[in-house]
Amino acid sequence: MSDTQPAAFLALFAKYGARMTLEDIGTVLRINKNDATHLVHKRLLVPLGNPKRNSVKWFCTYTIAELIQQEDWLGKVVRACQANHA
Repeated sequence: MSDTQPAAFLALFAKYGARMTLEDIGTVLRINKNDATHLVHKRLLVPLGNPKRNSVKWFCTYTIAELIQQEDWLGKVVRACQANHA
């Protein structure tokens, strides 16, 4: 973990706890729930455990904090969301 990561993680952890839902991730990324669901289908987000298709999907807050700091990953997210609306 680098020196800049604890602040990002602690900010998310303080608000959402150890795990986040798709709605929480949508809020952080400023995208809607449908786009967040599309990111799961594109394997840009991987839920914890092995959730059933219609169950609530939970995501590790620490992993999300790491991902949102990666410019390449954010670029993939933007492209996936744009393709979802095309």
